[in-house]
Amino acid sequence: MPADRLAGVELTNPLEAAAKYVPILKAEKVDVIIALTHLSYGEDRALAERFPDIDLIVGGHEHFPLAASVGRTFISKAGSEARFVARIDLGRRANGEIERFYELLPVTKAIKEDAAAASVINAWEARLGTAMRVTVGRSRVPLDGVNTHVRSSETNLGNLVADAMREDAKADIALMNGGSIRSDKVYPPGPVSRRMLLEIHPFGNIVCKLSVPGRVVLAALNNGVAKLPAAAGQCPQVSGMSFRIDLAAPAGDRVRDVRVQGVPLVDDKIYTLALPDYLLQGGDGYTMFAGQTVLVDTEVGHLLVSALEQYVTARGTVAPAIERRITR
Repeated sequence: MPADRLAGVELTNPLEAAAKYVPILKAEKVDVIIALTHLSYGEDRALAERFPDIDLIVGGHEHFPLAASVGRTFISKAGSEARFVARIDLGRRANGEIERFYELLPVTKAIKEDAAAASVINAWEARLGTAMRVTVGRSRVPLDGVNTHVRSSETNLGNLVADAMREDAKADIALMNGGSIRSDKVYPPGPVSRRMLLEIHPFGNIVCKLSVPGRVVLAALNNGVAKLPAAAGQCPQVSGMSFRIDLAAPAGDRVRDVRVQGVPLVDDKIYTLALPDYLLQGGDGYTMFAGQTVLVDTEVGHLLVSALEQYVTARGTVAPAIERRITR
C-alpha cells in the first residue's frame, strides 16, 4: 500500500509483533491465542514454530484452501473470492489442552441470506448499480484475467491494461504488476461494463510517470520475473517493450534482449515509464524506482481504472492479443 495512505498506521515485522504481544496475552491468562494474518504459508509456519503458544492462525494470501498443523498450532486458510468459509470450533479439555474442530464449507446459493447484510448490500446496489452497468465498449475476443496466468506470463488482458496506462501517461513504456489484475476469470467476447473494469482492478491505484534510465527498467523487469515459473503478483505486464526470460539463469539476472519499440534497450538512455503508484512506492519488490525523477505523481495522475475506461471508450471495440512481448 502506498505510504501516503498509511497515516496513523504502524507496520511492524510479524515476528516482532508476536514476540511483543504473545507474552502479554499469556500473562492475562486468556483462553486461547488466535493470530489473524495475511502472510504466506511459509511465514505462518515460521510464526507457529517460533511461538507455539499460538493456538490458531487464521490466514490469507494463498488463493486456495489450506489447513495444516505445525506443532500444537493449527493453520487455516479458506482460499479467495469467498468460495469457502472455514468453521473452526475451539474447546478446552479437562487437562487444559485446546481442541480444534475444523470444517471447510462451500459458499453456495443454498446458504440463507443474512437479512442485515443483504439490506446494506441492496442499498449500495441501488445507489451504484445503474452506474456500474453502463457499457463503455466491447471486446471482440475473450479477455484472460485468470490469476495464475497474469502472474506468470503475458496475457491479452495484461496487455490491454498496460497499453491503457502507457497511453494515459503518454509514456514510452509501461509496466504493471500482474497481481493488480484481480478478477481471476476469462471474460467472454461482448460488452465491457464499468463493473467489469472494477472487477479487473478494484484498487485505487493511480497511473504515475517516471523518467528512468534503461538500467532501472532492466532491474524492474528482473525483479518481476524473479519468482518464475511460480506465479507471483510481481510478474510484469508491459507495453511498448518486449523481452525474453532465461529461466535457467539466477534470479536477478534472467532478462534478455529488452527492446523498446523494437530498438534494443540502452542502459544510459532515459525513457519515460508509466506505472501504478503501488510500484512507485516499492510494492512487490519494485524498490529500484526510489529516487528516480517523477513526472506525474499521485496528486495529478489518473485512476488506473479510469485510464482503462477511457482507453476502451475511445476505441469502442478492443481486441487485445498475445504479441510475444514476453517470451522464454
